[in-house]
Amino acid sequence: MLNTIKSNIYQFELNVEDVSTGKKSSVSGQINDIDGDILKKFIVLGKELWKTKYLNIDKQASLQIKWDQKSGFKSIPYLPDTDLIDAFLYRMRPFILNDEKTNFLRVCNILNKYLDNEIIRGFIKSQKNLWAGVHHRSMFQISDKEGILNTDESLMKYINSYEYHRDEKKEKRFTNIKNYFKDDGLRAFYLMLILEKAKAISNIMELCEIILGFETNSIFRYKSKKKRVT
Repeated sequence: MLNTIKSNIYQFELNVEDVSTGKKSSVSGQINDIDGDILKKFIVLGKELWKTKYLNIDKQASLQIKWDQKSGFKSIPYLPDTDLIDAFLYRMRPFILNDEKTNFLRVCNILNKYLDNEIIRGFIKSQKNLWAGVHHRSMFQISDKEGILNTDESLMKYINSYEYHRDEKKEKRFTNIKNYFKDDGLRAFYLMLILEKAKAISNIMELCEIILGFETNSIFRYKSKKKRVT
């Protein structure tokens, strides 16, 4: 893979392989300095994120949910030390907030703009789904009369109500469900979703590193989902 910087242009040549199908291809091109610098910043911030203690402890936030006819709904939350959580959420801000240049979805759109390749675009789509909680919802869904809770839309309302901002109007969305969760339950629930976002950041960061030449590996390998046989 060739990665050079000439006249503020990032040139790349990348070999790609779908390990599920064995399909191989290549893609090359140039990234302008503005977009290239955003990808570089994304990598720097991503590395800082993954150095946080929260992502390197044995157990992150979790929530057990049980229900039976006798006792009804029961939630059992687990939260690590508050300082670890707060530091983790602070490092997530540049990827979550919409007005940040390194917003995760914005970076994915930059990559899609330059990487006209079916395999890579399939990979980016899978990471956008991971970011949006699709994988989380495939395991279980929690909903109330307002709608499904483990969606990106609900997560952003939670963040703006309890974490990054204190929006009383958005906080009303969670009035009903908080009657069922214990005090830490809602935070544990949404931290599980945010952890999925951190994983997607790590995966996209790896692609950025290969494109910009930070990794010596010249082949990007992606395992796509195999279609079910019916």
